[in-house]
Parts: sequence; C-alpha cells; structure tokens
Amino acid sequence: MSPKYVITDFDIMPDSSELQTQKIQSVFDMCKDSGGTVVIPKGEYHTGALRM
Repeated sequence: MSPKYVITDFDIMPDSSELQTQKIQSVFDMCKDSGGTVVIPKGEYHTGALRM
C-alpha cells in the first residue's frame, strides 16, 4: 500500500494567512521521491506556484 502524505501532518494549516508554498512543495517533493499520495484536507491554503 502506498503511503499517504496528509499535508496538515507537516505543520501546514488550512485557513491560515501565512504563505505556505515552501511547506506544501516539500510534501510534494517527499511524495515524488518515495511514491504515494498527497492528501489535502478541506480548507483554504495560501500559496504561490507549486510544482506537482
């Protein structure tokens, strides 16, 4: 079974005004390196451009 990376497990908070681009990108990068699925719980996330 592939691992799941729930972004809120990595100090990323929904509905925050804090820019979270780097934190979210680091989760995408972990998934790319290890395989699996990134899970983004319901909410609004303040980000810039992300590479998926």
